[in-house]
Amino acid sequence: MVTQSPRREVDLCVLNQMLAPACPGHTAVCAELLSGGFANKSFKVTLSGRAEPVVVRVYVRDPTAAAREASILELVKASLPVPEVIYVSPGAHQPNTYVVLRWVDGIPLDDALTIGTSADARRTVRAAGRVLATLQAFRFPTPGFFGTTMRVQTPLPHRAPAIVGVLEHSLFQEGGAERLGDPLTRRLWRFMTEHQGSLARIEHHSTLVHGDLNGLNVIVSVAPHPPRVAALIDWEYAHAGTPLLDLASLFRRPGRRLPPWYEEELMRGYQGAGGTLPDNWKQLLHMVDLVRLCAFVRSPDAGGVAVDGARALIEAALADERQ
Repeated sequence: MVTQSPRREVDLCVLNQMLAPACPGHTAVCAELLSGGFANKSFKVTLSGRAEPVVVRVYVRDPTAAAREASILELVKASLPVPEVIYVSPGAHQPNTYVVLRWVDGIPLDDALTIGTSADARRTVRAAGRVLATLQAFRFPTPGFFGTTMRVQTPLPHRAPAIVGVLEHSLFQEGGAERLGDPLTRRLWRFMTEHQGSLARIEHHSTLVHGDLNGLNVIVSVAPHPPRVAALIDWEYAHAGTPLLDLASLFRRPGRRLPPWYEEELMRGYQGAGGTLPDNWKQLLHMVDLVRLCAFVRSPDAGGVAVDGARALIEAALADERQ
């Protein structure tokens, strides 16, 4: 499903206790901590008497996310490639609130861009665009964050002044400006306030948003041909909002150059599957992503390396706007 981190010791006794109600009669033989995941931990577990591994996903930051993520996977499974939910732990109690998922073979989209033929890589990116367009079929009455079910529990600001207000709060009241530095903060704030009116074009958007649809969370099956998207994973930040957030995530790659054909193929798949875009969508892409990056920068969970990466992405977005 995702690449593994270097092998670490995992407490199999704890995993066996967690797996007992999900996979009765099977015990954990070995387990590996999977790479990726900012807030949660996922383990690939090989079980006795079972050919296929499972994934145990433990919710560390927000235990209520277990039920929410399982609900999302159940909602979309008929339309989108996602891991099958085997078990959801009852309640929301730390430290072991978790789900058990069926393992999906494949490699991250980022890796698929660097192996195989260019033609295969193009098909893969096109397939990712089609999957992204499918998310728009899931609509909600208002943008916002879900509770433990698929009902919007915490509405999100969707009017243009309110969106800029979120950025203002992140920068000037919650410490984002100090982390970005004064010159970058001034450039960012000037750009957003000068183009605030453009955000009116997305005020009506309220579709299912993955929330972290980067090249690591799109798992690609490379055999047999043709390449296809095998699974979208890690739905912990899913919400109702604008699909431009997911599109922005697929466009940005900190420290890496995308192939020159990447944008064309992604949009070919996206628009060919019915994905719609407002006028001036590229500028809007940068704007919504800048708001999200600043909300991340001000987070106390964001370490120095992560903040440096976010700062580089903000610099790159503002540079693109100057061209």
